[in-house]
Amino acid sequence: MLASKLDKAEKLLEEAEADIRIGSYNKAVSASYFFVRLTIEHYIKDLKTMKDDKIANALKRSLARKNGRERS
Repeated sequence: MLASKLDKAEKLLEEAEADIRIGSYNKAVSASYFFVRLTIEHYIKDLKTMKDDKIANALKRSLARKNGRERS
């Protein structure tokens, strides 16, 4: 069975936490980055890009629609 993006993201967060405990900070940063990215891809279903800046803009737009422009 294929794991969902959210399942993979949770696993990456666990790996990042373990990496921090053993002092592997570069690995922790990498795992954290992909945790955030997969989480965003899970929640923004109509995402049509893989470029980081465009993903960040899509997240900002999504939050602005949900919470109002001031809070995003």
